[in-house]
Amino acid sequence: NAWKTLYQGTLDFNRSFGNHTIGAMGGVSYETSHRKTVELDSWDFASDDIHTFNTAATLRSWDDSETEWALMSYFGRLQYNFGDRYLVSASLRRDGSSRFGENNKWGIFPAFSATWRISEESFMAPVGWLSNFKIRASWGQTGNDNIGNYSSFGRLSPDNYAYGGGLVYGFAPSSPDNPSLSWETTTTTNLGLDFGFLANRITLAVDVYQNDTEDLLFDVPAPAISGFKGSLTLNSGAIQNRGIEIELASTNIRSSAFGGFTWRTMFNLARNENEVKSLGYGIKEIIGQLRSQPTHITTAGLPIMSYYLYDYVGLYTEADIEDPNVAKYDNAEAGNEKIVDQNGDGIIDDDDRTVIGDNLPD
Repeated sequence: NAWKTLYQGTLDFNRSFGNHTIGAMGGVSYETSHRKTVELDSWDFASDDIHTFNTAATLRSWDDSETEWALMSYFGRLQYNFGDRYLVSASLRRDGSSRFGENNKWGIFPAFSATWRISEESFMAPVGWLSNFKIRASWGQTGNDNIGNYSSFGRLSPDNYAYGGGLVYGFAPSSPDNPSLSWETTTTTNLGLDFGFLANRITLAVDVYQNDTEDLLFDVPAPAISGFKGSLTLNSGAIQNRGIEIELASTNIRSSAFGGFTWRTMFNLARNENEVKSLGYGIKEIIGQLRSQPTHITTAGLPIMSYYLYDYVGLYTEADIEDPNVAKYDNAEAGNEKIVDQNGDGIIDDDDRTVIGDNLPD
């Protein structure tokens, strides 16, 4: 069974005088989650109609677990609007997560934004066909704590050891503590333009952005020299995403007849470039596997999880099979996939895998 609790309280203040509007908001929230599970697996029941565990001939497996986590947050925001032309907003969050180490449970995340609605300026009055023209800019940080509930703690794993001249079943440390484990932080910068034409019957929005994620949370194998056999969660490395988004919309029909029939069309285009800036801790690359075979690679200068596979260039012919100068893998036959010998050693093996693309569309 599982249960969650959420307590949240906010205070709001808004006031207008003349062309000025001021708004303020502050709040606090506290969230907890508790989960308990029990798994039983039995077979060979005395009757197909009775599936209670006491009627099974064999209890095949039994497992139970219990986990909990908590998140505490303080947040506030200030907003200012002058004549619906100049809009400024600033916010600040302070979040504390039980998932992080004792030294770094709390993170502070500010954000700022500003908008200039140029179309509301007096000098734009003669431009009647331009109903909206707005410039937007924003900068902000967010935190990520989406990891296991106990990743900062060292783990114990089943192990055998010698005692009294015999082999004894017990436990041994498999990973070290990491009391400095902390928030993964993403910093986002965005610049945008909004246009409205012909009483906003046609609208255009253009956004250019850059997201820089630092102190990535990921698991790395513990160094063998440390004596630990498992992995540990670290803050390490940086990834960058940047791109552009364009959205064009039009209201072709807006009629009060036929039940207020409206016909709108929309076109959007987006491009994003992802690049691993670093992995940190002297880590050169991380190889992902599927069914014990290397399939993906994460390394600096490439998109995350790039395809790390063989480069196929057709099929082997009978002439290829008989030619000793053509690199082949063991038991290759005519009609098999022909693979590029990337390192030129005359043998096709795992060393000939290469980056052949990524899963991000152009």
